[in-house]
Amino acid sequence: TASATKTADLRRLQEICGQYLGIIREQSGLEAALAQLTKLKQPTPKVVTDLSPDYLALQGMYQLTLLITKAALARKESRGGHFRADFPQPDSAWRKHILFTQGKMEVL
Repeated sequence: TASATKTADLRRLQEICGQYLGIIREQSGLEAALAQLTKLKQPTPKVVTDLSPDYLALQGMYQLTLLITKAALARKESRGGHFRADFPQPDSAWRKHILFTQGKMEVL
């Protein structure tokens, strides 16, 4: 059923976050997370009535996880709560913000 699929997808999203997007991150794990998130993406319902609150919440969580993953892959340093095991030191060149707009990522 659709409800079971949503529950399974939510569980899988939580597993991806726990395994790859915790405090300590590295490129190989972030790339694995991105690959798994790409497989997990659900199609948009064909009928507006299919847009249940559960579906919309899951899509919001999916989008947030995807943005965190892409930003963590782009930032090749450790700063604050973002720790890259493969880039353990802060880098002054990365005193910037990462902005996502309309599917594009900018480093400002």
